[in-house]
Amino acid sequence: LGTGGDSVAIIPGVSYGMAVAAANVAIGEGDSIVLLADDFPSNVYTWREAARKRRARIVTVERDPEAGWTEAVSRAITERTAVVCVPRCHWMDGTTVDLVRVGERARQVGAAFVIDDSQALGAMPLDLERIQPDFLVSVGYKWLHGPYGLGYLYASPKWQHEGVPIE
Repeated sequence: LGTGGDSVAIIPGVSYGMAVAAANVAIGEGDSIVLLADDFPSNVYTWREAARKRRARIVTVERDPEAGWTEAVSRAITERTAVVCVPRCHWMDGTTVDLVRVGERARQVGAAFVIDDSQALGAMPLDLERIQPDFLVSVGYKWLHGPYGLGYLYASPKWQHEGVPIE
């Protein structure tokens, strides 16, 4: 990940890391949570539940056939967006999201930026300083060659001391 050990927690799976992120980010009634269409369930179910509990809404983004995911996600982010949660590349076809651009757009509106990097961490270079996610979650068994049941949760310094732990 290119960061210190104080910024990374070992977790049992992506859904657990997403639950940590969802428990910490601010989502108000009427806010939106931006997700990709046909994204992997561990990246979706937690956000659906968070939206239900907080009376927010899920905005499911379809890939723009001409411009790709990055443009489609960027257009979906509005002043009412509380969370943008995307993978670096889609698990079904490997199409990519420009995390730097999407992160910049999320920060413009004050949205939390959460990444599921399970499909790329260990196989593609990662620059956390440029991407600046609030949270990044990944399994360990794919490109990191770890066992099943091993995952990683990166939390930016902003979230490391005043967050809500998952018990």
